[in-house]
This record gives sequence, structure tokens and C-alpha cells, in this order.
Amino acid sequence: MIQTSLGSNTLSSLFTLNNLQSQFGRTLTNLSTGSRINSASDDPPGMIASVNLAAALELLDAESSSLQRASNIVDTADAGMAEMSDQLVEARALEVQLANSGALSSEEEAAIQSQLDSIYSSIDSTARNTTFNDSQLLDGTASIVINDASLTLTDVTAGSLGESEISGQTYTLSDLSSGGALDGNSSARLTVVDAAISDIATARASAGAFKSNYIDSRINAIDTSIENVSSSFSFIADTNFASETADLSRLGILRDATLGAINLINSANQSTINILA
Repeated sequence: MIQTSLGSNTLSSLFTLNNLQSQFGRTLTNLSTGSRINSASDDPPGMIASVNLAAALELLDAESSSLQRASNIVDTADAGMAEMSDQLVEARALEVQLANSGALSSEEEAAIQSQLDSIYSSIDSTARNTTFNDSQLLDGTASIVINDASLTLTDVTAGSLGESEISGQTYTLSDLSSGGALDGNSSARLTVVDAAISDIATARASAGAFKSNYIDSRINAIDTSIENVSSSFSFIADTNFASETADLSRLGILRDATLGAINLINSANQSTINILA
């Protein structure tokens, strides 16, 4: 009877030790991986929730990247148009100077026109070479779509910029170069330049409003959603290091105590065997 009782105690202690070792191993895994759910058996409902939240985060991150790309496109287009606007302001001053050419020599007039030709050529070049990922932005072919809102960036190449109807004819910035349709017509040239300055300002305002009202506002909403979903995911899936560390210490003490109990039982068994022998 004594031997049977001692054997039963040994089995019970071994079962307790195995259980403690299993819990100890899970706690170590949680601490090493930083995740509370390392297998489906750890928390089946939590696993399902964490998988769904992880998928939601992936979608939000993808949309955030797409929105940031759209924002960069608008910023690139605006930078190009800002440069063109500065050049047009400079061109207008030269056009006014050329219109009041009574005190200018023919050489000076030619020099001013040459400078204007260079500016207008540079404006058209900027419009045609402002690109994002090899896609032209300012030739009227670039569109940005955000959910149900869209923006087609304005065509501001020289052939479209400053379009004005004068005496029944339509002229653009491309007509202001030497030998162009408005060569020598100072009044009409100023009309076209003023219209071009207005076109650029309108195009920049349109792009800026779209960025502010649709892109930036959506980015802010996405950032808030990412923060909330990440917090929920962390609450469900991440290891509570303070709790797990405390459990590790507790389980270590219990394991050591159980090992000590097993050693005592084994010693008692051996003593009983020696007495009975």
C-alpha cells in the first residue's frame, strides 16, 4: 500500500511537471516571437480576428501608398507649373518693354525678342518634360482618380496655353515666337500672355484643391484607420511582456518545486525498497 501510494504521487507529480513544462515552453515562445497567438490552438477566435485585421491593414497600407503616389504626382505637376508661372511673369515684363519700344534700337528689340523666344521655348519644354514615372503630366493626358473623384491635369503646352480669340482668330502662346502669327502685334501678344498666366494659376488652383479636398483628406482618414486597426491587432495578437515575464517566473518556481517534490518521492521510494528488501 505504501509503495502504491508513493508511485501514484510520482505519476501525479510527473503529470504536473509535464503541464508546467508545456506552459513554460508556450510562455518562452510568446516572449521570443512577440506574438500571443503562435498556433490556432492558442486562441482560435483571436486567430480569426487577427487574420482579418492583418488583411484590413494590408488593404489600408495599399490605399495609403496609392494616395501618396497621387499626392506626389500633383506636387510634381505643381512644381512644373510654378516654374512656368515665374517664366510667364518675366515674359510679360519683356512684352511690355517691347510694346514701348520707341526708345529701343532695332538691335535691342531683336535681343528682347530672342529672350522671349527662349522663355516661350522653355515654357513649352517644361510642360512637355514634367513627368512622373515616365508619364507626362502637363499635356492633358494625365488623370488622377480617388474613389469617385477624378482630376485631369490641364494641358499647358504652348499650343494650348493662353488661348485667346482676337479679331475672330484663336491664338496661343505658340504664336508669340519670332515669325509667329502675332509677331509684331504687341496688344494681342499681351492678351495671350495674360491669358496664359491666368490659365496656369487656374490649373494650379484646381490641382491644389483636388489634393487638399480629396487626396490629403483621404490620407488623414486612412492614417487614422491604420492607427485604430493596428491598435486592435496589437491588443489581440501581441505578447503582453509584463504578464508573460511574470508567468515565466511563476512557472519556473512551480517547475523547480515540482522537480524537488519528485526527487523527494523518488528518495522515499528508494528508502521503502531498501527497507522491504
